[in-house]
Amino acid sequence: MTIAFLFVGPAPFLPFVPSVRLIQMTTTLSGIGIGAMIVSTFQRVLRTAKQYGFQDNMTTNLVISGLWTASFHLGNFAGPTLAGFLVDNWHFRGASFVYCCSYVLMAAIDGYCAFKSSRFCRGCGLTSAGLGRGLES
Repeated sequence: MTIAFLFVGPAPFLPFVPSVRLIQMTTTLSGIGIGAMIVSTFQRVLRTAKQYGFQDNMTTNLVISGLWTASFHLGNFAGPTLAGFLVDNWHFRGASFVYCCSYVLMAAIDGYCAFKSSRFCRGCGLTSAGLGRGLES
């Protein structure tokens, strides 16, 4: 996703003009990335809920599905609203670069959280999701 948003604008520091072929390639890459994010985040939320003691039943699946869908649609509203504001103030190149930076930030946070819960970090004293419980529990 970061690469797609880096080149779709293109970013202000890249010295070339966007072409139809470049936009086609980056939107294809963006679609693949969004599909991967949608499927993986839903599965990870379900797995995390089970790790925190929620039962593996239809009620849990319905609650998680409802919360996940509400979050997804909130993002579908907030994303274009923010993008419109950014395009009005920073033009398309700057706006796409802001989204590129947000994906880098989210990847860093996700990588940190994945490391925190990995087997390499077990017992290192970090707590899980700020809930005050150790990773072993």
